Amino acid sequence: MKIELSDETVTNLVVEDLKVSYELCSEYDDKVTMDALSTVLEHYMVASEYKQWREKNERNLKDEIEEGFDTLPLITVSELKENEDGSATCTIDTSPEATRFLIEMGLLSLLEKAVDADNDEYSVA
Repeated sequence: MKIELSDETVTNLVVEDLKVSYELCSEYDDKVTMDALSTVLEHYMVASEYKQWREKNERNLKDEIEEGFDTLPLITVSELKENEDGSATCTIDTSPEATRFLIEMGLLSLLEKAVDADNDEYSVA
């Protein structure tokens, strides 16, 4: 079976994929990648469609910032016990956003250590 796609269809697929990537980056507040994707989209899209898309995303971003204050990652220390050896035992409570953030940062740190050629403690096996 042979499937042929027109240039217009391929362009539309690329544009839609870039828009999804932009939305994912906005969830992680990755402004550098968002700016790069926006620049590429500007070249792929018709000027009027790009302008409309850009305005919509700027409005959504403002709304998310205003609503974001309700969903800030929250980490609170609910119990702190000092031990005789000078260490401490700490109990923390986290919001779902903070839990996701902590897990994400922990995994990222592990991956960075695993691929660091100068780090003998971690390795990719």
